[in-house]
Amino acid sequence: MSEVDAQFRAAVRAGDLERALPLFVSTVVTDQDTGELADQFTRNLRRLPCESLLNTWAPEFSGFER
Repeated sequence: MSEVDAQFRAAVRAGDLERALPLFVSTVVTDQDTGELADQFTRNLRRLPCESLLNTWAPEFSGFER
């Protein structure tokens, strides 16, 4: 498990999706010159229901008490 993955999972376990989402996005949008794309992706993810995010990217944490 990478350090970023460990940080992402720790943030999800803590119920801190505000911290978890940029960590996830950093694993998808990796080019340094795509900061605006990463920001836009993060903003769009924040619009989704929390449960949808967890079901999709971290199903092992879906349905836990936050």
